[in-house]
This record gives sequence, structure tokens and C-alpha cells, in this order.
Amino acid sequence: MTENEENSIGFATIVTRSNKEILDSYYLFTFLNTDKHKNWAVQMSTGDGRTLYKEDVKNMILYHGSNVEVRNPRIINTNKGLDFGSGFYVTSDKEQAKRWSVLKTKRRGIGLPVLSVFEFHIEYAEKNLRMKKFVKPDLEWLNFVVDNRKGLYKGTCYDIVFGPVANDRTILTINDYISGAIPAKTALILLEPANLTDQYAFLTYDGIKTLEFKEAVRDAG
Repeated sequence: MTENEENSIGFATIVTRSNKEILDSYYLFTFLNTDKHKNWAVQMSTGDGRTLYKEDVKNMILYHGSNVEVRNPRIINTNKGLDFGSGFYVTSDKEQAKRWSVLKTKRRGIGLPVLSVFEFHIEYAEKNLRMKKFVKPDLEWLNFVVDNRKGLYKGTCYDIVFGPVANDRTILTINDYISGAIPAKTALILLEPANLTDQYAFLTYDGIKTLEFKEAVRDAG
């Protein structure tokens, strides 16, 4: 296929004006099922260049917001109950990480807001590590968060867990559920409309090894 032919391919072109001397049925079947064409079709239909096919997602960029640069992440066990347990936390939401960096700097009273940027080798992690993904704040996610916050989690030991992160508003709902003030059904109803960002918790050093430090963006706030 020449460069001109490749750049001219579209659904209408192939279906209505195909040249049988150039495009036979085997070619059409093969090309239309390639990731390149499927991603092109998605970009054309959404109009914003999105790529939705998982086959094309080998790595992804994640951000850690703090008052210091973090090149070599560590797992620090604390008495503070964290949503997914003790680990190194990052997010795919750059703005969320910026807010975390400002908040941590204010709390600690030292340093400047810094974004540590990592490349997450997700394909390797999916094939070789124990990963848990929560798609939305459902009952499983709620109980997982509550058990970890209370230090009672006794389930599977994952290398990496990712899913929604509670914000200032939803944490009140979770605390009410923890205290027994509201039942799980009510908590889920209150959580359903929440527009939550994500968090990735790397809970073991095998998990952390899938993170590759890329750069530090200082004064990120």
C-alpha cells in the first residue's frame, strides 16, 4: 500500500470507491481488523483523537504530588488507614496530583509543590503481577476501602490496586458508613453521582518496579 493510499482510506472510500486491482477482499478484511484502522475509526467518530483500544495501551503516565521529588518510591507503613493499604500512591489525573502536592506542602510546612512523573509499564504488570481494578465506587470498593482504613483487611495481597479516590465530599459518606450512621445501600446512593478521580496504589516492591521515573515538575502548584 502506498503512502497516498494509506492516507486516503476511510469507510466511504473503501465501501463505495474501492479499486479491485488495488483492494481485494482479503486486503479489506486484514486492514479493517488492524489496531491502526480501529483506532483511526474511533478518532474520527469521537472527533477528539481518543484511542479506546486496550491493545494500543502499553504504558501510561502517572503523577505523584508531594513537597519533595520522588525518584525512588518506597512503601512506608503508617498508622493512618489508607484507602487501598500502605503503599506508594499516584494518579493519572495531573490536576489531582497538583492539588495533592500543594496540600502536602502546606501540611508539612517545608519544601515546594513537586510533581514526580512516572511511566507505568501496565502491560508487564497485567501479565506478571496481582492487580485489582475497581471500575466504580460500588459495594466491593466501599468495603475494601473501609477494611483498609480500619486496618481489618485480610483478603488477597495485591501488588497494585487502582480505582476511584474519595474526595472531601465523599469521605464524609464513607466515614458515616464506617461509624454505622448509614447503611451500605444509602452510602452507595450518595456515592453514585460523585465524579471521582483515580488513584493507583503500588503495595509491593514488585509493583513499584513497574514504575519508571521520567521527570520532576517543581513548584507544581
